[in-house]
Amino acid sequence: MQAKSPSSHRRVIANFETCSVALITAFVIGTAPFARAQGTTPAAPSTPSTQSSSSDAESSAAFARADKNKDGKLSPEEAQTLPAVAQRFEQIDTDGDKFISRAEFDKAVKP
Repeated sequence: MQAKSPSSHRRVIANFETCSVALITAFVIGTAPFARAQGTTPAAPSTPSTQSSSSDAESSAAFARADKNKDGKLSPEEAQTLPAVAQRFEQIDTDGDKFISRAEFDKAVKP
């Protein structure tokens, strides 16, 4: 093997440094749009008002499905279709009338 001369060694290091700088620059320029994208406002589906209206719609649909006789309240039998509600029926029935009103249901399912 031949030993490299000092000037040849310096050229290799200079080329390495030039290539490294070019590579790092390309990387930084290439990732800049993604870095800015992370700091932007989240998309509409994760905004609190959208989440709230979505969960309101879901709780309305769940109550309507469980309210088989459509009287606007859940009996203990109707509550069985919603296991989490059935397990806490007495807690949710705050007025003790043996039915869960829509207001009692909404209060129980809010986060």
